[in-house]
Amino acid sequence: MTLEQLLSQIYKSAFTGAQIDEAILRIRRGDIDALAAAAAQSASSASQSATSASSSASAAAASESAAAASKASAQESAQDSEDSALLSQSWAAGETGARPGEDTNNSKYWAGKAQAYAEAANNPVVVQGVYNYVLEDRDTGDRYALLIESGTLKLLGVPDTMDAT
Repeated sequence: MTLEQLLSQIYKSAFTGAQIDEAILRIRRGDIDALAAAAAQSASSASQSATSASSSASAAAASESAAAASKASAQESAQDSEDSALLSQSWAAGETGARPGEDTNNSKYWAGKAQAYAEAANNPVVVQGVYNYVLEDRDTGDRYALLIESGTLKLLGVPDTMDAT
């Protein structure tokens, strides 16, 4: 039995004598210090990478949260737009069920009212050479006759039963 075999039985090691000799030689040459420095540099780089990864994960979580908030805001804006469109339709033409008393076609109703007022205001009647208009006060409902006679403007109260004729 060789010395190496005898030592390997006494000292149970995974390394052979040649490997141990090589390691001792490296220690003497200073290779171990270089390897230790390289290992320390690798550990530092790994730590920096872990910090960067953690920062990236935090930024990704913040971005995800901001995206969710933006999506919720966009959905709310879309719903508000739909509600406004429905209410506009309700006020314009009715028949949407969006509000009580909307069954009247408001556009048509107010257009008819405007037409009636326009016709009443722009329909002078000639009576004995005098132009007559019957006007109604929008606030009080009082009626007046506008008379232009010989270049003089006269405003007279008119009972409800009287018209421009």
